[in-house]
Amino acid sequence: ISGMQSPRKVVLLTSSVPDEGKTTLASNLAFAFAQVKKTLLIEADMRRPKLGAVLGDDGKRPGLAELVAGHTDAGKCIFEIEGSNLHVMLAGSVPRNPLELISSPQFALRMEELKAQYEVIIVDSPPVQLVSDAVMLAQMATSVLFVVRADSTPYPVARHALSRLHRVDAPVMGVVLNQIDLEKADNYYGEYS
Repeated sequence: ISGMQSPRKVVLLTSSVPDEGKTTLASNLAFAFAQVKKTLLIEADMRRPKLGAVLGDDGKRPGLAELVAGHTDAGKCIFEIEGSNLHVMLAGSVPRNPLELISSPQFALRMEELKAQYEVIIVDSPPVQLVSDAVMLAQMATSVLFVVRADSTPYPVARHALSRLHRVDAPVMGVVLNQIDLEKADNYYGEYS
């Protein structure tokens, strides 16, 4: 990813709506960075956590919610994926009001502590259209990658979500077109593809 020269980076992945592939993309990006930098993958989608299932973890360990609430320390929330250098913090127990937790001073403090320990932090956040969590998280990120599912997400929906991010000066680095059908695109564009 261009623009990753800074020693401390927080890259947030979000989308307009659910099921655009941001959790899978966040995982893959984190694994790639973990090959060369000390990397932490944080599941900040505390409303519909699914990173544990993607990584083959039962998701029953303490996580981000417990860390921010002060119920435990980072060492008990973070685990290393076997056979890699990737560290992961799952969402933990689903709080009553995730936005309240994310917008708290304790959340900002914990993020600063984590930024001091890791070279790259990849944050898997909720979609922008459904809740304000991603908008709040984007303001704490160094870069935002916006994920759009090809042939699925309506253009006005994606545009509205991006405008919400721009209104808070989120550092949107780019858009990832995900799950594109290359065979269909080849048939459509023919010799121009």
